[in-house]
Amino acid sequence: MPNVWRYVPFDTIIEMTARLAASPLSDSPDAAANVQLFRRNSSIDGSLEVRKFIDWRKAFTILVLMSGRIPTYEELNAYYGKLRAVKSASANQVMTKADFVGIEAWFDKSESATIPVAALGASPSAASPQSLSHASPLEGQTSEKQIIAGIDASFDDDEDEAGDWERLETVKTLLFDTYRVQNREGLDLDCFISDLDFIFKEQRSSDSDERTLYHTQLNMPQ
Repeated sequence: MPNVWRYVPFDTIIEMTARLAASPLSDSPDAAANVQLFRRNSSIDGSLEVRKFIDWRKAFTILVLMSGRIPTYEELNAYYGKLRAVKSASANQVMTKADFVGIEAWFDKSESATIPVAALGASPSAASPQSLSHASPLEGQTSEKQIIAGIDASFDDDEDEAGDWERLETVKTLLFDTYRVQNREGLDLDCFISDLDFIFKEQRSSDSDERTLYHTQLNMPQ
């Protein structure tokens, strides 16, 4: 997990998971009876507790797209338009992985940006995961700002400069596999769009809006 998560209050994570609450699959139409199936003994006093479930696809998408700036309304809907157009033009109305990976998205630049070690303000050895794990809360916040600054700087580079497209392809492949229709090589587009609407309910209002999902989902200060 990113180092900055070390300083996220646990209550904030609980609040986020509560928003992602989901009901488990059941053969019974009786919701009360269904809950009984998922009770367990408390490790503290042995009393019965009810298991909590979350929508794992929403949670995974939040983690995948956590570091990039949230989109504007126009960026999000332009992406939806491209997705729908490609699906409509595809054979059998099925969007393949190759189709999905090839569609331009608002997060392409942030997820393909190459962040130099200098952006961390440290040498390669000092920027290692082990050294970052010992950073103070202030250092953790500073590192996050420096990384974002490095991403922003990469946006100003020549458009033809190669980014980390292998990483971007991996990110999009993870998203595709998360929403792939079971036993088919096709994306559940309606579910994907619905979840993005939920995750990005708060959208970027201006070019100076630097918020990411750290701020909108975890309520971290800017």
